[in-house]
Amino acid sequence: MHAIYLYPSTCLFEGTVMSLGRGTPFPFEVYGHPNYRGSDFTFTPRSVPGAKNPPLLNQKCYGVDLRGLPDEQIIANGFDLAYLIDAYKNLNMGEQFFTPFFEKLVGVDYIRQDIIAGKSAEEIKEKWFCDVVQFKQQRKRYLLYEE
Repeated sequence: MHAIYLYPSTCLFEGTVMSLGRGTPFPFEVYGHPNYRGSDFTFTPRSVPGAKNPPLLNQKCYGVDLRGLPDEQIIANGFDLAYLIDAYKNLNMGEQFFTPFFEKLVGVDYIRQDIIAGKSAEEIKEKWFCDVVQFKQQRKRYLLYEE
């Protein structure tokens, strides 16, 4: 369940040069890269059933272990770009951090530019606040259960 709670935020790493733990016992609960600085936490993606050729296969990755985060905190934070912004700043690769697949995952074209411009997760999240309010209003008539 923990990986499921983290997935909306960590799946975006699939549109970057980072590993999100595919090929380990804890996919979507960690992120890392061989050049990630300042971390003692390591993992090495391996070829396993369900992840035959994970990104950074057989490379020792340094990074962040999110397994200790309480589920309640993850749920309260919702879709959280802070992990992605941390990795972007840490690797200091500029545009090369992202792959062309990133926009397909995130669904909009401005998030990459905002991260590169140095905006915070909160500043970026404010951009879609009105869209979320509008969507919640539209979906009300289709809900089977109370929120």
